Amino acid sequence: CMGSVAATLQAGQHDLDLLEEDFVDLMLIHAPWQGWGEPYSNCSKGPAGKAARQATWRGMEALQRAGKVRSIGVSNFNADELEEVLEVATIPPAVNQIGICVGFIDNATIAFSRAHNITTQAYSPLGGSPWGGSPVMRLPELQPIAKAHNKSAAQVALRWIVQQEIPFATATDNAEHIQEDMDV
Repeated sequence: CMGSVAATLQAGQHDLDLLEEDFVDLMLIHAPWQGWGEPYSNCSKGPAGKAARQATWRGMEALQRAGKVRSIGVSNFNADELEEVLEVATIPPAVNQIGICVGFIDNATIAFSRAHNITTQAYSPLGGSPWGGSPVMRLPELQPIAKAHNKSAAQVALRWIVQQEIPFATATDNAEHIQEDMDV
């Protein structure tokens, strides 16, 4: 959350400059709160946070209207925060990217997103994160399922997300893992 239209436009252009591109296909507001060590706004809860999130969204719309991005969306927004955006949106978010994995799913936000034609995309679909958490592949409940289907526990976990009709994003530079991720 950048907190203002001007700060959002500046940050969007900065990102494009770093990428040495004139536009990107998708740009997301990383989070509905102020980032770690980010000096730009008061995106906390309450009226000031709501106003900051709404101003940030208006900046995202301006970037799209200017042809800098094809689609705009959010990340880590819950249903209430999505509602705040929709109150001022002339262009609704295309995507809300949230953490989803076996044992961790925000059904209320997913239902709200579906009702408003916002695609939910799962990040960290195998659990774990730089902040801790146990990878889903270690769940003992997944092992017999994986064995019965001749798949890895990771593939079972990813398949569960597919069965929820939610696209997911994974990250690896391991060619074997990339192939496994595609074979769910």
